[in-house]
Amino acid sequence: MHQKVSAQVGVPDMESSRSFFPFGASYYGEAFTKNEWETDLSNMRELGFNVFRIAELYLGWEWLQPKPDLFHFDELDEIVRIANRNSLKVILGIGTCSPPPWIFAKYPDVRYVADDGTVHRSSGVWPTACHNHPGFMAEAERFVKEIVTHYRDDPALYAWQLDNERRYPRRTGEEKLYCYCHNTILAFQDWLKRKYSSLDLVNRLWRTRYSSWDEIEPAVRPIEGGNVPAWIDWRIFSDENISDFVRWEAGLVKSLDSKHLLMTNMVPMEYEPAICHVILGEDYWKLGESVDALGLDIYPRWKVSFHPSVVSEAFDLARSSARGKQLWAAELQGGPTNAWFNLYTPSASDVRRWTWSALASGIKGAIYYHWRFHPVGAPWYNMQIPFQGLCNPDGSLSERVLAAGEIAKVVSEYGDFFSSSSPPTADVAILYSRTTHISAYGEGVVDAYFDSIKGTYRALWQNHVSVDFLTPKELVEGGLEKFRLLLMPFSYTLNDMAGVKVGEFVQKGGTVFADARCALTDDHGWLHYPIPGAGLSEVFGASERSVASTPNVEMKMSSASPHLAQSQGKVMVGAGFKEVLEPQGSEVLGEFDWNEPAIVLNRYGLGHAVLAGSYLGLAYMRYENPIFRLFVRDLLSISGAEERLKVETVPGDLDDWIEAKALETSDSAMIFLINHSDQLANIDLTFKSGKSFKKALNVLNKEEVALEPDEGFSRFRRKIEAGECAITLLRR
Repeated sequence: MHQKVSAQVGVPDMESSRSFFPFGASYYGEAFTKNEWETDLSNMRELGFNVFRIAELYLGWEWLQPKPDLFHFDELDEIVRIANRNSLKVILGIGTCSPPPWIFAKYPDVRYVADDGTVHRSSGVWPTACHNHPGFMAEAERFVKEIVTHYRDDPALYAWQLDNERRYPRRTGEEKLYCYCHNTILAFQDWLKRKYSSLDLVNRLWRTRYSSWDEIEPAVRPIEGGNVPAWIDWRIFSDENISDFVRWEAGLVKSLDSKHLLMTNMVPMEYEPAICHVILGEDYWKLGESVDALGLDIYPRWKVSFHPSVVSEAFDLARSSARGKQLWAAELQGGPTNAWFNLYTPSASDVRRWTWSALASGIKGAIYYHWRFHPVGAPWYNMQIPFQGLCNPDGSLSERVLAAGEIAKVVSEYGDFFSSSSPPTADVAILYSRTTHISAYGEGVVDAYFDSIKGTYRALWQNHVSVDFLTPKELVEGGLEKFRLLLMPFSYTLNDMAGVKVGEFVQKGGTVFADARCALTDDHGWLHYPIPGAGLSEVFGASERSVASTPNVEMKMSSASPHLAQSQGKVMVGAGFKEVLEPQGSEVLGEFDWNEPAIVLNRYGLGHAVLAGSYLGLAYMRYENPIFRLFVRDLLSISGAEERLKVETVPGDLDDWIEAKALETSDSAMIFLINHSDQLANIDLTFKSGKSFKKALNVLNKEEVALEPDEGFSRFRRKIEAGECAITLLRR
């Protein structure tokens, strides 16, 4: 039975003076009756939701312009009217990713073309039409103008979502690259002209002999015999081609409506092994340049179960790419996944953990995917199974949606805090390089690259350390100045200027860690020598003596070094390479067999540089050798990075499954403790804030928490049931 929630005392008032924090769900009403719209939106409001997202796919372009000369807004208009009656705001999608069928009849060559020459034919999985086609762009411009002018003055409108996961096509089970159509090749040639101006320069960098620009075609992957510099340029163009479309759409919308926020959403980077972002063309940093908010689409139980650090990493990477702009959870898993025999139905506990983890990452909007099951499952995946709904299939209220509603009320009550707070300033940065990402995919080692990043991040997460991600471009622009420790996992491409900036960072007192074959090539794929390249052999006080591939290798840590308080004398595991180092004035921290130097530390200026001859983060991700986590604590100590959150658990072996994060304002802080284990956890927490907090409140039940204040420190104890959360507000 389609259940309606009765009016409740304590339902948050959106018209209050509190800052508005968008909290809601996606809603696809075209599959339901008008009476169901009334009940669904009323239930959203009564449960504490204040916004819903619509029309980015369903009720999108395909629905709203069924014929070239006909715009049809009737159903969407009615849903928006119901939203107004319920004081709900609307995030309105501009669904250019899903054009109507007549587009393909009018422009037969508008479809994407794969690297093998096959035409991408799909009436469901977005995107379906190549935006480099001039006919598509003309029709898309007309549609964008129509929908924006139609809704820009509606009081329910809160924000525009541009497109939906704007990217290149991807089909499950296929690894095809797009787009190789005539219009895209012309766009690539024009891009090369703007970038290099001279064909001679292209020929020198690529080692080619082109006599005219129109001879150039997109490269294939180097692992398939492709030209490395040409491959890198082709995929950088592909990234920019996607972000340029978002920039075009953002500019068009802003020219028509300067009042409302613009958001675009993205797939988590290398979240699922079958989805590579080099295929998709989603460069977070470029996508964020033209919008007010970036949205991350996050599904902690998609086809497999992810370690909670992987979800946290996805948020931190996306937040870093937003560069001070808002980050939203634009799609947060609300119901069962869409895999037949991997079907998993989340519990209320899952919803609580996933939502509080997202909020603890500093997001500024939370949108579940989606409110209720679609009656035909997931049509765009051609799967006739229940998919993702917070509510039950008949629209009645599940334990999941009730749990989400309780969180919505808390977020509304503390709206000012969640709107204005941010994670503590990070002392630690992980280097993410799009060029390395592109090169690694092209050379068949992209899983190793991202497993190195994931393993490095996991060790920091388990040490409850705040982390930012930094690109080589930001590094060159001075982005290292606020950090104490830079970690460079699998950083085998690096340009000379970035190498100079790393050296300057260490000279001024910073600490850097890198692993095997660091700076092997420059941004064009040209080899550096010696290795590490880009001037870093001097910084690390060592170079490569010899190298051999290996699945894994052991390194015995020094028993005498004062720098190894945690990992001293222990055996650490590396992966990928056994790169024997040649120390040049540096201290040997670890050795392979036969006393061959494996890890060195060099004092360079006022700082320290640590180099390992194997991939340590990769080994931690794949073999879970616990010594790397201890070694990371040694690196934190060497760098002087502050330990803002110290967590002690009973039982003690639960540390790896306790997520601890903080958000801060000028006069308050909120501490999030999330128990991802299947055991009861007793947690003693110490928070170094530099502030003198006098009171602690259990946010979920409004009870006082016993606080042991100290000068700049706050200590308290919390008991957390298996799979549950404890949220504590600290006030002066």
